[in-house]
Amino acid sequence: GGLNGPRLSQIKLTQAGFIAFVRNPPASGMPMYRKQVMSDQELADVYAYIKSIPEPKAAKDIPLLNP
Repeated sequence: GGLNGPRLSQIKLTQAGFIAFVRNPPASGMPMYRKQVMSDQELADVYAYIKSIPEPKAAKDIPLLNP
C-alpha cells in the first residue's frame, strides 16, 4: 500500500470480492497477487484479519477533537 495504496481496513467487499480485487487490482499501483504468490486460503486469512480491525471512531466521538 504505502501512502497511495488502497485503504483495505475499511473495505466493504465480500471475501470473494476482496480476492478478485487482489487478483486483478485497478490501476492503483498495487501489484497483482497470483495464486502462486498467495493462495485463496491465505487471502481469506488476510480478509478475516482486515475485517477484525474495528472501524475508526467518528471525529464527534473523540473528546480531544471536540474542545
